[in-house]
Amino acid sequence: MASLRALGVPSVLLLLAALVAGCPPTIDDDDAANDDDATANDDDAANDDDAANDDDAANDDDAVDDDDTPDPCVPLAPLDTVCVVFTPAGPFTLDEAAAGIEVPYTVRVLEDTADVVPLPQDAGGCGRPGLSGLTVFERLGGNGHGYCICDEGLCAAPTPDPVTLLAGDYPAIFAWEGRNWSGPSDTGNPQGAPFPAGEYTLEVSAIGTVGGVDFTVSAETTLTLVEGAVPGAN
Repeated sequence: MASLRALGVPSVLLLLAALVAGCPPTIDDDDAANDDDATANDDDAANDDDAANDDDAANDDDAVDDDDTPDPCVPLAPLDTVCVVFTPAGPFTLDEAAAGIEVPYTVRVLEDTADVVPLPQDAGGCGRPGLSGLTVFERLGGNGHGYCICDEGLCAAPTPDPVTLLAGDYPAIFAWEGRNWSGPSDTGNPQGAPFPAGEYTLEVSAIGTVGGVDFTVSAETTLTLVEGAVPGAN
C-alpha cells in the first residue's frame, strides 16, 4: 500500500489501463468463437445458398429431362401442319400374321389448316377422307411381295371441295392377314400367298392440294415377320 501511495493516483490509473489494453479476448468476447466471420455456423459455410442444392446443380431444369427430346412428327411442305406417327409394333410370327395383326398409327394435325382438297390414291378413285379429313393410303411391300387396297373397282370421282383440317390426333390401324393382295377389284379378287419371314416397309401416305399446290404426307415403318416364336418372348 505504501508503494502505491508513493506512485500516486494518476500513475496507478495509467498502470491499470495498460494492463487492460494487453489482455487477450475471452470466450464470451464479441470477436471470439461465435463471431459472424468464424467457422461452421457462419453464413458463408457449408449450408450456403451456393452449395449442392443450388438451382444450377443436379436437379437443374437444364438436366436430362430437357424439352429437346426429338419429336417423331415430321411434317412435309407444303402441308407442313400434318404428319403420320407410328406406334411401335412387332415383330410378329407368321402364325400371328395369318391370324390377323394390327399396326397402330396416328394422323396428327398440328393446327387448323384451310383450303385442303384430299385425293384418293387407288386405281378406281374409291378412297374417301377419314376422321382427319385426309384420304389415307396404306401400302406394305418388300422382297418381291406386296399388299395394298390399290384396286376396289371403279368409283365416282370424289367431290373436290376444299375442307379445313382441324387440329388434333386421329388414331388409325393398319390391319393385315399376312398375304399378298392388291385389293378386291370389282371381281372379288382373292388374297394371294402368305408373306415369308423377313422385313417389310409399311408406308402410310395422303395426297391432295393445299391452297392449290400439290402435297404429299408420308411416313414409313418396318414390319418384321419371323418364323416360330418371337425372339425374346416368354
